Amino acid sequence: MMPIIVHPCKVAFESTLHHSHGEIYVKTFALESVNRLTNNSYWDGFPRWSPDGSQIIFVSGRDGENQIYLMDADGSNQVNLTNRVFSAVWPTWSPDGLKIAFTSNEDDANRAEIFVMNSDGSNQLNITNNSAHDQSPSWSPDGERIAFYRSITAEHNHDEIYVMNPDGGEVQRITFTNGNNYGPFWSPNGDRLIYRSDRDGNSQIYSIGLDGTNESNLSDGTASDRPMQWSR
Repeated sequence: MMPIIVHPCKVAFESTLHHSHGEIYVKTFALESVNRLTNNSYWDGFPRWSPDGSQIIFVSGRDGENQIYLMDADGSNQVNLTNRVFSAVWPTWSPDGLKIAFTSNEDDANRAEIFVMNSDGSNQLNITNNSAHDQSPSWSPDGERIAFYRSITAEHNHDEIYVMNPDGGEVQRITFTNGNNYGPFWSPNGDRLIYRSDRDGNSQIYSIGLDGTNESNLSDGTASDRPMQWSR
């Protein structure tokens, strides 16, 4: 069982406890109980609590292509939010719970782009519609910026961290390295990002300021380190 994200008194996670494929569970600490929220013949994973704790978004392969689903915190009312031709993955809530950013494709299965939609799945907007390969969006704590990583070559083999507005404007490149840099997450006060990089030959966790300065390797060692999350 691999914990994914923590609620004040619960943790949602993906597990193969009852199937060879993943299903979503929630553990309630006060009751020492584990509840299974999804139960079907296809993979369900990547759960993310809504800011108010009443709902969970997740990714499911039950419709052929991976799509983003929404359900109540008890597993009821499961609904496909994206219904896209191509896969939709890496969902993340805006801090106010009104928007969801995710990674999908517009017209090319080999090129990932970042989208933003309303929390009911409506008004899906491609905010990085270009020839690059963009994915893994992360909202800033104030909801004013989205961090992500972008491939900077046509071969998609060199990724750097970027930040932009939720409408896709004011794109700013943060990292400049010869390695691949993935999966940015904001600090609670929004002044730094953590991410993982393979520039030293294996996956290490780095921290960097929003102006690209004060970068440091937090987990410098011989092991491969991932994933990571800030404390509140």
